[in-house]
Amino acid sequence: MIDCRKCGATVDDPANTGRCRFCSTPYRADASGTPPFAAASPGHGVIEVADVGDNLIAVIKALRVGLKTGLKESKDLADQRCPFHVTVDRARAPQLLAELTGAGARARIVS
Repeated sequence: MIDCRKCGATVDDPANTGRCRFCSTPYRADASGTPPFAAASPGHGVIEVADVGDNLIAVIKALRVGLKTGLKESKDLADQRCPFHVTVDRARAPQLLAELTGAGARARIVS
């Protein structure tokens, strides 16, 4: 499994579509063999959520606001196996981290 470089979701693709199931970003390796989800781009930060905690609804709300996604996408992200990674703008990463930890999640900025 790999992490989507656009939305940060962990990609598990049993249907072998070659795309993230949340944002439809392709994840196949390019001609050079480098997978597109290798690392966040220079202007982005990656937050690792190790545990969503007991207050799942508050974490879903924090993800929904912080990532500007719909309810279903945020719920699917929060329901997946921990740890998972979320990619956001580097300037917004500390704010989303504060919202997630305030909601009871255990998270940290990894890049």
